Amino acid sequence: MMKTAEQFSYERHPEQADRPVLNRHWQAIHVRTPAEAFCQMAANAATGLEIEGQDHIRPVTWDEWITLPIRHRTRPCTRCAVSIRVPTVIVAVNYARVPKKRREVLCPHAPGAGR
Repeated sequence: MMKTAEQFSYERHPEQADRPVLNRHWQAIHVRTPAEAFCQMAANAATGLEIEGQDHIRPVTWDEWITLPIRHRTRPCTRCAVSIRVPTVIVAVNYARVPKKRREVLCPHAPGAGR
């Protein structure tokens, strides 16, 4: 069973931990660092998912993302001049390919990974 984004065990500081990337069909395809995620979002190649519980998941563009308030359970990027919420998951809006096989890189800490 694949772990959710909130269950990833961070080996690095949470600001630097890799974030899952979904294709435009919302299938996991890769992972990115927060810096890479910010670059993709700023270039409009990806959207961040605003997740509020299990019933509210909404893709958000960069222009709106930088205005979102920092929630108590999310960590902001402290290396920026202003506080910006680090996205938990991003969606590559122009990428539609489907993974041909399950990649270990998507969830390296999940039980059974590496088999």
